[in-house]
Amino acid sequence: MKEKVRRVEIKVVEPNNFSRIFKDFQKIFESGETLIARNDIGLWILAIFPANCWIEENKVREGTLFYEEAAPTSDPRRFACVSKGRLILGECDYYIDGERLANYLEDTLEDYERVEEEVREFTEKQRWWCISCSSYMLAEPVFSIKVRESGEKVITIKLYCSYCGQYLDTVYQYE
Repeated sequence: MKEKVRRVEIKVVEPNNFSRIFKDFQKIFESGETLIARNDIGLWILAIFPANCWIEENKVREGTLFYEEAAPTSDPRRFACVSKGRLILGECDYYIDGERLANYLEDTLEDYERVEEEVREFTEKQRWWCISCSSYMLAEPVFSIKVRESGEKVITIKLYCSYCGQYLDTVYQYE
């Protein structure tokens, strides 16, 4: 079976230049918090943002992948990708090349969008008890996806009161 190659412009950047280009996002790279952990393929997405303002400000085209040059260590490489109107920040294993990373990102982003829709449908249909508001309230979801090396997916959905921000509950979904 042939692997499909996506149309992405891949820019390999030296580590110092990568830090300079993405200086506004350094805290995200340093935090260690993961939005999507694809442990099965060595890919960790740390954040996904709307990219419109960032694209205009930095004169970057849609479909561009900034990829940190491999260091002579086994440390993960940082990357930033502009795709489908989003800026995706993350890290991957040092041995993953740019084309494979682009393919992984597109597949992972499609999965993220599917899960995002499912979570929205789930939270719109129910209300949760909020201690602070003393009422049943709509919840604001914050979710993360972890894919274990076995391929099993665990989606963690933390729910917060849409009015006051109080933590309400955590829901787990397994696929």
